[in-house]
Amino acid sequence: MKMSIVTLFLCFFISSALAQDSDFVRAKKTLDQIDNGISYLKKGDVKGYNNLTGKLDTARTLLESTGSKNDKEYGVLVNRWNADRQKLTDIAVLWKSPSNQTQPVVAQQSSSQIYNAIIQKYQKKNRPKLASDPSPDQVVEWASKMSTLLNVMIPQDSTKMDAHVSSGSVNKQDKNKFDRWVKGNWRKQIIEQITQVQQSFDGQISSALEQADFINNADKNDTNKILNIGGSDQYTKKSQLLTKGLTYLAYAGALDNILNKPDEKKRNRQRQTIETAQQNLQIFHSKISAVNEKIAATPKEAKKKLSSQKLWLNGRMIAEITRKGEVWINSTYAGTISDKGKIWVSKNDDYGSIEKNGEVWHNGNFIGVISENGDIRSKVKKSGSISKDGKVWYGTQTASIEGPGDWKRAAIVYFFDFF
Repeated sequence: MKMSIVTLFLCFFISSALAQDSDFVRAKKTLDQIDNGISYLKKGDVKGYNNLTGKLDTARTLLESTGSKNDKEYGVLVNRWNADRQKLTDIAVLWKSPSNQTQPVVAQQSSSQIYNAIIQKYQKKNRPKLASDPSPDQVVEWASKMSTLLNVMIPQDSTKMDAHVSSGSVNKQDKNKFDRWVKGNWRKQIIEQITQVQQSFDGQISSALEQADFINNADKNDTNKILNIGGSDQYTKKSQLLTKGLTYLAYAGALDNILNKPDEKKRNRQRQTIETAQQNLQIFHSKISAVNEKIAATPKEAKKKLSSQKLWLNGRMIAEITRKGEVWINSTYAGTISDKGKIWVSKNDDYGSIEKNGEVWHNGNFIGVISENGDIRSKVKKSGSISKDGKVWYGTQTASIEGPGDWKRAAIVYFFDFF
């Protein structure tokens, strides 16, 4: 009897196993693997996720191809497959949501990067530039930017650097560099730039005021003053100088206000002085025609012939050279320049020469060249030229030669340092 029961059980087991074919069994094992994989899947593990979706596709294929669809567990496997698919879908949605996106890692700046970013604006090449011929508005804009750098940005950046040092993002070396360059050298340079512009403006104003005082104090009935102030060339130059003075007054006033140094009383006095001079200049100019007519009607006296060479600079005679070559400076004998080009200085017994090829030598040292066409190249003073009619080009200064004599002698006095 016992043997009959065992035989019956084995036959039932074998028939049940044969009812589940290999695809059915593999589908079941694959779903087990998927369940296990989902339980261990880590956030962001894309490779693991793709592996599980691949197994899900395999399980579906096996469930579709199995011949054991009538098995009572087949419906259970299908439900497990649907559940696993939904789990993987939910995981994908969760990973794609903005709140679960992996945030990019912001690279932390190094100490030197923080330092370099802060100092850029203080370097000379990056500072505000002032136009060569600015308008008052441009002066205000430039001065405002420079003042902001000096009085706002430097204190703010100093506070920032202190905070960076406290947090450890800036090291002591870069903090010391900031103090040395920004709070030290560059701050001084910014102040110097502003001061230089101020001095430039004040220099132009001073030149105009000096000329204005001369015009305002001149006798309007003096013939020489009328000629020297109201003459065509003089009038044009003086008019331009006074106009420039008023322009720079506007610049200076704008700069005063930006730098919190306003002095309206002083600027108004300066403006009034120049404007008064402009009015007086017109009076002198209006009288020039009558003076010229009077001079034209006056009999001319024959000019005395000069016996020596007189050297003039900016309206003042600076030297006289006799026919013999004696050089007199302020009525004092200074030395000689012979007709053969030999040079001797009395005060220190210096010597020199003008060679036949035009080279000029002083105590055995070559110091320049005097060319036959009148060009003078000097290594010790200004270079320039002298024309055959005695006109001297001496930079921006006015110079001329009167009287007979070798122009090369005059060139020695003007352009070299013997006398």
